[in-house]
Amino acid sequence: MRILLTTALTSLALSASLAVSACSHGIHTRATDSVLAAHDTLTRHQKDSIVAHSALPGASVVGKAIVDQDSGASHQRLIDSIANTP
Repeated sequence: MRILLTTALTSLALSASLAVSACSHGIHTRATDSVLAAHDTLTRHQKDSIVAHSALPGASVVGKAIVDQDSGASHQRLIDSIANTP
């Protein structure tokens, strides 16, 4: 029974990895490449901000994380400016 379960799990893992590797090679055309290039012009912060203002589940958590990140960056700039003061 244990060998059968191990074999089944191994087969499932192999099938899943094959499916993922097969799907990872998408078809790129000139139109999709230009759309992808346009999306690459956004920074990570801008993309996160778009998600935070959406109606997706958990979007408010992303917004709170952005506020925390900005607060931490502001605090770090303050500490750096104090350290650089003669």
